[in-house]
Amino acid sequence: MGIDGRARFADLLRTLRADAGLSLADLGAAAHVARGYIHHLEHGRRWPSRTFAKALDRALDAEGALLDAWAAADAHTHVATDSDDQERLALAAQHPRRVDTATVSALGNVLAATRRLEDSTGSAAVLPGVRHPPRTDAQSPR
Repeated sequence: MGIDGRARFADLLRTLRADAGLSLADLGAAAHVARGYIHHLEHGRRWPSRTFAKALDRALDAEGALLDAWAAADAHTHVATDSDDQERLALAAQHPRRVDTATVSALGNVLAATRRLEDSTGSAAVLPGVRHPPRTDAQSPR
């Protein structure tokens, strides 16, 4: 199995930083973030926004190479559920005890996409979509 796009981005970031002779702290200062965040990016633990990837590209004089790597990786990370998955997820919501492996896979895809969105935009943008609506009196357990 080949290296995925996010790992390519992380490797390129690490290589460009090293080639520029910059420490994590130097690049962090140039990009106005903590050196720890750069470390997390280089090890694939975090995913930057497009704006931040562009700022890193500029700080490293990468001439668009880092931004291109980000765009290629980001294009392959979005998960769109098809109509079968949407129907499967709706049935699982109505009958949670009848969940098959395809439903678990679809839920995993949604969870992964939500995590990527949270990584790039922050939790405030994601919370309204994942917060369970409050129960009404008719829904309350008796």
